[in-house]
Amino acid sequence: MFLTKGVFASVFFTLALMLLPSSLSARGHHGGGHHGGWGHSGCGGIGHCTTHGAGHCGRHHRVTQNCNTGSRCGGIGHCATHGAGHCGKHHRFTRGCIPVKPPVKNTGNVEGVVFLDENGNGDFDDNEGVEDVKVVLYDSEGETHIDYTDSDGNYYFSDIPSGDATVKIIESTLPENSGQSVGENPSEVYVEADEDNDAGYDGYEVNYENDTGDVEGVVFIDKNGNGTVQDGEGVEGVTVKLYDSEGDTHTTKTDSDGAYYFSDIPKGDATVKIVESTLPENSGQVAGDNPSDLYVKPDEVNHAGYDGYANPASDEGTGSVIGVVFIDKNGNGTIQDGEGVAYVKVKLTDKNGDETITQTDKYGEYYFNDIPSGDVTIEVIESTLPINARQTVGENPSSAYVTPDEETHAGYDGYVCN
Repeated sequence: MFLTKGVFASVFFTLALMLLPSSLSARGHHGGGHHGGWGHSGCGGIGHCTTHGAGHCGRHHRVTQNCNTGSRCGGIGHCATHGAGHCGKHHRFTRGCIPVKPPVKNTGNVEGVVFLDENGNGDFDDNEGVEDVKVVLYDSEGETHIDYTDSDGNYYFSDIPSGDATVKIIESTLPENSGQSVGENPSEVYVEADEDNDAGYDGYEVNYENDTGDVEGVVFIDKNGNGTVQDGEGVEGVTVKLYDSEGDTHTTKTDSDGAYYFSDIPKGDATVKIVESTLPENSGQVAGDNPSDLYVKPDEVNHAGYDGYANPASDEGTGSVIGVVFIDKNGNGTIQDGEGVAYVKVKLTDKNGDETITQTDKYGEYYFNDIPSGDVTIEVIESTLPINARQTVGENPSSAYVTPDEETHAGYDGYVCN
């Protein structure tokens, strides 16, 4: 059967409409003037939304009329928060709903120092930082940040929004009776982005109950030349003077250990001077400074340090060395009667590299005489000990310093026999 021309044209037009894209079909169905362009047109209202779904309207039309709640969305900012799909489902109008990322915040860092102005000079000096003080920062967005000072008194806040900020020292976390003497609390700082912003220095002074403190120190003859005081090196009867912050002079002498002590010295700067004419003849200083300065803190014992001297005469002459070798029969770690071991050979090497050998007596004692002053090494020849002897007391070899005209004790070497 043959189709007439009119019927053929009607069938062709119907098939063409079926094959067109949906957006073009919608344009043809609703009219170009109504939609104003594909993907940006106004939707056809409740009937259109019922047919195509609110999600379709949120995706394909600039304006969704009466889709669901019938309210108007808040624009791009609202859509960025809730998503374009939300707007298509819940609002009558979606105005250019496209997801956007919130702007990146500009931030910087804030740092500062809290210290105790112990010497009262108004500046931050070494070792004046105070630890574990609570610091609070209020940023430009109303947020609160908390940090605690480190051992040097430093605090540091990271990623603080740019803009005006306030820094507050929580003074209840400072030492008791502290009063601010440097800086302001709270203080203001403007946070520049990508920078370390300095909030400054907050200095405090402690209001002590008393206005005086004590001062101590040591004077010694550095017999072994190691730069530090050892037992027996303190020198007695040396005159020491102290000049306090009020201009008064205080005088004392060292005791048998070389120590001196001043009581009730007014707080503030003081100077300590060793009267070197009272030292052994020809002594020259090798440790410390003379005179020396210090700041006297109230209610404390302030240490003026160690003043060490070398006496050239002490580098000349000879001395003697003694020691003991024993078998620790009862295992108590000390020598008892009858534990000394005889005929053990002991070797001494003096500062010149010369070697001297002796042996222990029936008490286990050995003795070296006329040894040049200076460092020596003593070695117990263990092959001359009883068989299977093992050392449990002392060290072998050991070291000692020979002082002229003195008897130097090299210690005890104890052994057990397995």
